[in-house]
Amino acid sequence: MGSRIEKYEQARALFTKLIGAEPDEVVLVASASAGVNSVARALSFCERRKVALGEFEFPTMGKIWLSQANRGAEIRFLGAQDERLRAKAYEAAIDCETLIVPLTHVCFRSGFRSPVSRVLRIAHECGALVMNLDFYLSGTLKYLLGPPGLAFMYVRKSLMSSLVPSITRWFGRANPFAFKVKRLEPAPNARRFQAGTPPIPSVYGATEGSRRLSDTGTVRRARQVSHGQAPEGTAELGIVAKTPSDSVGQLVALKARLRCLGEHFCRKRRGFQSPRGFAYFLSPLQQTRRCESSDRIAG
Repeated sequence: MGSRIEKYEQARALFTKLIGAEPDEVVLVASASAGVNSVARALSFCERRKVALGEFEFPTMGKIWLSQANRGAEIRFLGAQDERLRAKAYEAAIDCETLIVPLTHVCFRSGFRSPVSRVLRIAHECGALVMNLDFYLSGTLKYLLGPPGLAFMYVRKSLMSSLVPSITRWFGRANPFAFKVKRLEPAPNARRFQAGTPPIPSVYGATEGSRRLSDTGTVRRARQVSHGQAPEGTAELGIVAKTPSDSVGQLVALKARLRCLGEHFCRKRRGFQSPRGFAYFLSPLQQTRRCESSDRIAG
């Protein structure tokens, strides 16, 4: 098992460096959903009950928090306007009764980038936690250039002692190889959120994906491709951007006038994915071949 654990630690170290965290704040979990569930089950809804989240969250996030209602959680969804979910919507919803604010960085439907810094300030001023900032989760599939079956999870160090996951497995112990069946002994760091034996093939893939992303040139090229490329390359073909022009980032959503036209682009143009509500998506960090320019998108 030694070499497998070494590869696990290598993947964890690469991601830790990538986000600028401390080693004790990062752990690998089975998926982003598994990590969110662990956090949700570790929280108490006795003093603060409210969970404030926007409608731009991936459906999994909504379902996980809605399932906490039987533990006392009160879920409030924030509505969007014109493909935007502005900070003022969070400001109106977050108060001294809010426990946590789940927050996606980029909307999976439109590519809208959340006003992260402003929401963080609003939440922390009211004493509320923010997921994905006090906690952070990222599956290795797609944006981390890795395989499915694994996710990286960050937990802010100052929170760890107050969180004891009720969803736990043997690798979440202070010493999993002590094999003490009658004692809980959660790990003193983010490892308390770790599950069972990690999927080693996925760990190998995640290691290489994180290593590639550590190359700042890769991220820089991706930014150059994303910003403004989709609207310039597709307007004459009747395809317009669904992503707000002032919020373009690593995911650009395109709207086609006809579904069949969009399906044609999915087949013929690299960089496009399956439709979600008659929108098609361009994301250079998800592709095996890099898009060089708007000509590549439209040509």
